Amino acid sequence: MRRLQKYYVFKANMTSDNKSINRWLASAPGKTTEVFFQNIAIDGLASAGNFTLEQNFLTDKFSQQNVNVGFGIFAPIFIDLEIQGTLMGMIPLSATEDNTFEKTYLFRAEQWLLYTTPVSLSGTPLKFGVGGYYLTMFSDNRNFGFNSLVGFQVKMLFENDSFWFGTRYGPTGQDLGFRFENRELGADFGIRLDPSRKYESWSIYGDISDTSFTNPNTGNSTKFQILQLGIRKQF
Repeated sequence: MRRLQKYYVFKANMTSDNKSINRWLASAPGKTTEVFFQNIAIDGLASAGNFTLEQNFLTDKFSQQNVNVGFGIFAPIFIDLEIQGTLMGMIPLSATEDNTFEKTYLFRAEQWLLYTTPVSLSGTPLKFGVGGYYLTMFSDNRNFGFNSLVGFQVKMLFENDSFWFGTRYGPTGQDLGFRFENRELGADFGIRLDPSRKYESWSIYGDISDTSFTNPNTGNSTKFQILQLGIRKQF
């Protein structure tokens, strides 16, 4: 048992039932096999999505349909602490184009430091994360009121080897001078389709975010929502 302490942030997690469904364990701690099953995981992601936007100085709303592709990288620091990163490109298919708006490519990146607590709900571990994100639009700033947003974020996540559900909040800004009244609220979920393969299974996932941003220079307010529904697979 003492030999395994170095693999945990807190000793309470060594005796928690949550360790039995940990992504990074090959077998129960204490056996002769390696403690970590693997030291990195990569998921491919593909989804269909919708991007809608409205601004307080315009009467028309903008709506765009996307196809999204990306990947996620996951790696353990300890058994109960891991880092995650996701990169996603959003490619426009169709949009309500007019003289004000035009279709735009979007790119989103996010990073997490995620801790698995000894707390669980019906056998599903509770995780808590802190991180950051970056969103950019490949369009003229005059059309949408901004090109890029950056911010910090916090997350609560329930996840086991069959499904996950999480919520997040992040203050945002055009640089590191973010304000809390400018924020993103989001939620994501997923279901793994083959329980026997656990984290290596094909999964159906969804993600929705709602962002509110007021430009500190002009006072113009922008609200937009991003919706995704698709599949992901560990490779």
